[in-house]
Amino acid sequence: CHIEDDNEGNLWLSTHHGILRLAKSELNRCADGEITTVAGQVYDRNDGLPTIEYSGGLQAAGCKTTDGRLWFTSSKGLVSVDPAHIRLNPSPPPVVIESLRVDSRVIELAGGAAREIHLPPDHQRLEFQYTALSLVAASKVLFKYRLVGLDKDWVSAGSKRTASYSHLPPGDYRLQVIACNNDSVWNNTGATLAFSVQPFYWQTWWFRALVGLSALTLVGWGVRHETHRRMHRRLEQLERARAIEAERSRIAQDIHDDIGASLTRITMLSQSVRSEPDQAAPPSAAVLDAICRTTREVTRSLEEIVWAISPRHDTLDSLVSYMGKFAQEVLSAGGVRCRLDLPVELPPWPLSTQVRHNLLLAFKEALNNAVRHAGATEVRVSLKLAPQCFVITINDNGRGFNGSPAAAASTDRMASGNGLVNMQRRLAEIGGECEIISNCAEGSRVSFIVGVPGHMGPVAIWPASANSTTAQPPKN
Repeated sequence: CHIEDDNEGNLWLSTHHGILRLAKSELNRCADGEITTVAGQVYDRNDGLPTIEYSGGLQAAGCKTTDGRLWFTSSKGLVSVDPAHIRLNPSPPPVVIESLRVDSRVIELAGGAAREIHLPPDHQRLEFQYTALSLVAASKVLFKYRLVGLDKDWVSAGSKRTASYSHLPPGDYRLQVIACNNDSVWNNTGATLAFSVQPFYWQTWWFRALVGLSALTLVGWGVRHETHRRMHRRLEQLERARAIEAERSRIAQDIHDDIGASLTRITMLSQSVRSEPDQAAPPSAAVLDAICRTTREVTRSLEEIVWAISPRHDTLDSLVSYMGKFAQEVLSAGGVRCRLDLPVELPPWPLSTQVRHNLLLAFKEALNNAVRHAGATEVRVSLKLAPQCFVITINDNGRGFNGSPAAAASTDRMASGNGLVNMQRRLAEIGGECEIISNCAEGSRVSFIVGVPGHMGPVAIWPASANSTTAQPPKN
């Protein structure tokens, strides 16, 4: 293309698409890097030119004459342009936004007036239709648009009269469209369309606040649950430690009371033998028998303590087996006939060490009363099972008593004084009941009623006869 300069500071270029007019100042600014594009004016057939194809190459294709006219060679001959008689279009074109297509639905904007509209959150595509009115070279009107809220810069659309956007996030938007006429006079006010995209319910502030509040509540509940769980675990550890400490105290007390007293007796008997002169007679048979008897009692006490604290014996079956064996040994040693009425099979009910220990001591007390104080010749031991408890009963045919256990404590029948009361107290400690039925003519019956694990607590007492005495648990 060839350039010819006129007197107004414009450059004219002949191209294959018409004659182009550019401002030299704009070209200089572009060369200096101040702007990136240069706006020019293209003249074609709509402006009266016979053709848009002009010659170029190394040879000059145009010139300027002294009268100020510009001459260009074209495929149809010479073309003359008089810059002094070219009139510029000073009127910027008015811009109108005509319609908005939301997917397959068209929203008409009456009269082209911008109005605020609301779009659903599930839309997929938006297409805006706009135009500009120009009575001079309408095809040369150029457009720019910008969606405030999404676009940072203006988008040059050329002569295209549509703007498309895919799915928009929720929020408020404003489409701005501006246009220029054929002489690059811009209507910078343009047209504006304000609209908003509605959010899904999970995108609303109240839903997010609800989710945040739920999350905080869940975290708070989790912290509270974890704190309670740790406190519960700590309390369980303290309870176990206290139970172990109580068991240790009980074992120490048993050793002190049973074994300590027996060992003290053996020591005293041995010292009495050693204190005799060398020339004295050998120790009497009575002293030796006392030592042997006391030694057997110590051995038996040790066996009972070991059995009571061993976890593998924490069952009803183990308790009944041990009691049956113990009853046979004690009663046979005292010359009393022993009858056992026990079930062949027993349920696998667990019993704690405390329950077994107190039951065994109460059972020993009942057998001791029958042998030493009642003068019985026969003792019957039986076990009965109920849905919520089991009952161990000791019947003897010895001398009974009339009245309450407290009254019997002053008689020869209860020379020990506290035997019946001790049985009552031991059963009360494990949440059970001690029932005593006795009269002078028929002997005595002692029943230990213990709740089944999982149903511990007050249990139904078996009906007692008119001459019975029922031991009640002490009130806390």
